[in-house]
Amino acid sequence: MRLMLLPQEFLGLEISDVTNEEFRETLENYVANMRDMFDERVGLLIWGQPSSGKSAAAAILAKEARKRYKTSMFITIWDLRESLFNHAMFVSGISLMQRAREVDFLILDGLDKADAEAKAKAFNLVEIERLINSRAQQHRLTVVTSRVSPMDMMQESLFSSFLKATESRLLAVHAPDPKEAIRKRKKHMKQLLQGKKTGDSE
Repeated sequence: MRLMLLPQEFLGLEISDVTNEEFRETLENYVANMRDMFDERVGLLIWGQPSSGKSAAAAILAKEARKRYKTSMFITIWDLRESLFNHAMFVSGISLMQRAREVDFLILDGLDKADAEAKAKAFNLVEIERLINSRAQQHRLTVVTSRVSPMDMMQESLFSSFLKATESRLLAVHAPDPKEAIRKRKKHMKQLLQGKKTGDSE
């Protein structure tokens, strides 16, 4: 699990923890057909508002891929970009970028407008696009999370080019409205403040 670089907050999550029924069924169907997804090279673009569960859903899928003996890695796009400047290593002799190219199931978390505007910086949208497409050619799956909807992407030239270049590789999936998740989070924070453990009765 350590080699997946999975954030601590997602370690214990399972598909059953996804409360929105429609979204959960979408994830369940993807997992049930994961072999076909690899064969047909069907990655995902999970988009939605902050706190809608995009990253958590992506992490769950990465764990499911690992259960099927696929190597998986979760990394924010920002961290992957920074690794180019810092020459960050995944393990001795293998850089984070090399791992991103070679891992079976890659989560690229947090695509936003800054990536579209990073023309002069390493690893902008064009580089992300190249990474996704080169991975797909090797039957390696990529899941991208983003706050930007496909409709909004089509309104901006750089995002539009990215979307067109990856639309045969990434199936767009809408994460649910985050209101319920935010309500539960607030309740949990209040319980912590009151010294209650998660799951204690009100």
